[in-house]
Amino acid sequence: MKNKRMILTIILSLFVLLLIYSFYHIYNIVNDEEVTEKIINEVKDNIVIDYSTISDDEDILENEENEYLERNFEKLKDINDDTIGWIYVDGTNIDYPIVQGEDNDYYLNHSFYRESNSNGWIYMNYKNSSDFSDQNTIIYGHNTNGRTMFSDLKKIYDRELDSKNIKIYLEDDILTYQIFSIYLVDSNDSLSISKYVSDISINEFIKRSKIDFNIDVNDDDKILTLSTCHNVTDKRIIVHAKLIR
Repeated sequence: MKNKRMILTIILSLFVLLLIYSFYHIYNIVNDEEVTEKIINEVKDNIVIDYSTISDDEDILENEENEYLERNFEKLKDINDDTIGWIYVDGTNIDYPIVQGEDNDYYLNHSFYRESNSNGWIYMNYKNSSDFSDQNTIIYGHNTNGRTMFSDLKKIYDRELDSKNIKIYLEDDILTYQIFSIYLVDSNDSLSISKYVSDISINEFIKRSKIDFNIDVNDDDKILTLSTCHNVTDKRIIVHAKLIR
């Protein structure tokens, strides 16, 4: 009887510890999401560009003449000098500065403020050229539990959102990319995240795509690749887009 009570006490204690850990884990997830949203809002307060006033590309170019981008990048780099650009995915919540660290690990769990955060931040592959001149430029971000970072890529994959264009704002230029492929891939797949592409690999990207975008792409095109976890499986969501301007 005494042994049974002891076993029950141990089981109950383990259950309580597991419960406490679960609540703590959930609290951290929720807290990190709230902190991430706060950072996003604070960072955007340093951005003068108002997308609601931009109706077409000509208007964007007019804003370039007003040097909005140059001033804003100065402010962003005052916050984090790893800043190399700004990404905006049409029709989504993806609208953030891009950073590039010395490796691909740091910004997995650090925010734009360089504070510990499980949501991390949006970052370029450290092996890529920061001016987006490589054949294939790879940008990573978490698929969070809210709608921050790259979580909306899943909604594009699930066809809950219709998105075709991606804009990259640099200090002295705006790059426009057109999505031509989106698919799931094993986390250890290296073809999708190689700096170098060929007609063979591009054809493979198009063949893998869940959606037929019916866009011509070849190895002369500059490609932008977005990568995030799928969360429902152990695979990754990959989005490829080609530079059109």
